[in-house]
Amino acid sequence: MNWMPLVSTLAGAVIGISATLIADRNRWQREQTGPSGSSEHSPADGVVRAR
Repeated sequence: MNWMPLVSTLAGAVIGISATLIADRNRWQREQTGPSGSSEHSPADGVVRAR
């Protein structure tokens, strides 16, 4: 039995499901911020600054 098609299919499914979940989470977060686009965190909160 050739395992490569099965492994490729499973890898593609994991990637597709992960991408969908991330997109849905991002959409949900955008909806929570409201139409003004403001939230408790600024866009720079996740930025790591060099010293």
